[in-house]
Amino acid sequence: MVFAVFEPATLPEALGLLANEGDASAALAGGTDLLLRIRRGVRKYRSVVNIKFVPGLTGLTWDAQRGLTLGALTTFRTIEQNEHVRRHYLALVEAARVVAGVQLRNLVNGRVEATAVANEAEYHAFVGSRRKMAALREKLVANGVAPEAIDRVKAPAGLDLGAITPEEIAMSILAEITVERRRGQRGTNLVPAA
Repeated sequence: MVFAVFEPATLPEALGLLANEGDASAALAGGTDLLLRIRRGVRKYRSVVNIKFVPGLTGLTWDAQRGLTLGALTTFRTIEQNEHVRRHYLALVEAARVVAGVQLRNLVNGRVEATAVANEAEYHAFVGSRRKMAALREKLVANGVAPEAIDRVKAPAGLDLGAITPEEIAMSILAEITVERRRGQRGTNLVPAA
C-alpha cells in the first residue's frame, strides 16, 4: 500500500484533500495523537494532510453573539492568555494551563521532550508505553537532561482504566489531571498517588 503525505498551501486545498481521501486520510497538525493511532494500529491511513503550514489556522477570535472560534493550530499559551477566554471560558484556561509549562504551551510542534521535562508544570506525563518512555529517557540523559527531571514524568499518561482507543486514552489522561488538580483540596486523597 502506498502512503502519501500532502502539504496544501491553502485551507480550501486542505479541505478538498481531506474530503477526497475521506476516512483513509487524517489531518496532521502537532502529530502526537495521529502518530500514536498509527503506531498502535488503531487506525490505518492511506494519506496524511499536513496542515501545519496552511495560513489562517492559528489564533482565536471572540464575538459576543457567536462566541469563541479557535484555529486548529492555536497554542495552549494563546488560549491561556486571551482575555475573552479568561472571562468566558475559565475551564478552558485551566485545561490549557495544566497541559505543560510555559515553554511547551508556546509550541505547536517540534522537538519538545527536553523542554517539557525541564519546565515548571505541576503535571508531567508521556503519552506512550513504558518501553518508549525508557528509550526516550536514555536519549534525554545522553543529551544532558537531568535524570531527576525525567523521573517526574508519569508514563504512560492517564489513570489505568484499561484504555485502548484515543478517546478512552484522552479520558484517562483528563481523569488523572483532575485527580492531580484536586489532590489535597478535600483533606484526603480520593485516589492514591501513583
